[in-house]
Amino acid sequence: MVFVHGAGSGGSAIWDLRTRDYSMMRTLACEGFDTYAFDARGFGGSTLPKAMNDPPEGGAPLVRTADAARDLAKVVEHALEKSKVARVDLVAWSWGSDVSGTYAGENPSRVRRLVFYAPVYDRRWPERHRETGAYRIEEKPKALSYFDPAREEEAVYREHIELMFRFAKGDSLKLPNGPYRDIYGPDAPLWDATKIRAEVLIIRGSEDRASLEEPVQRLFHALSSAPERRYVLIAGGNHFLMRERRYQQFQRVVGEFLAAPRPFAAE
Repeated sequence: MVFVHGAGSGGSAIWDLRTRDYSMMRTLACEGFDTYAFDARGFGGSTLPKAMNDPPEGGAPLVRTADAARDLAKVVEHALEKSKVARVDLVAWSWGSDVSGTYAGENPSRVRRLVFYAPVYDRRWPERHRETGAYRIEEKPKALSYFDPAREEEAVYREHIELMFRFAKGDSLKLPNGPYRDIYGPDAPLWDATKIRAEVLIIRGSEDRASLEEPVQRLFHALSSAPERRYVLIAGGNHFLMRERRYQQFQRVVGEFLAAPRPFAAE
């Protein structure tokens, strides 16, 4: 299975947390899956677009959904060859759901099952939408200040931030604005959910303010060609369930879906 990150960090910074058993990759690997994660261009340890060396003002938002879907295609081909399988499962978070949905719609024979966690689908959020500005800068002290002890363990949160900034120069991290151009813009969604032929699980935390109930319901109904659709709402969960106190519930829901026998209708 291939894990796909969102707009705020690379793959290993969220999917492979090493504090106790928070690592989704390790948990599912122990259940018999080959697990892969990647950083799309401009994120984590991957190559930065050349324009990210220039001032961000005035430039078009960098790393659009279609760009990341091409990166995902390369990773999927690597996983197929390395694991000697015909199809992969994709586990995607937030903007990663758009990336995975784009790829899966264009390559239905390559994808067995899809997990969309906290998808941001058909959502308008003017305060976060970006029409200009190639990238934005996240400061480490500010990122650390977002810690909420009611939701998360401090050691887990700090590990996540350290992993986010490990490829940065100092305490300033550049993050491409392309995702915020695509998922909150007037032309969103930029992918066609009716093209999905894989079995799909949608997971949302009840307190998530980025992934909202109405848009998620629209996504669920738009997945009309999927042989199976499930929607699970995790009470009390927010946008970062993989690092929140309810992480074990999240892991269990994902693991049970991916390990389940195929439905009769898909045979």
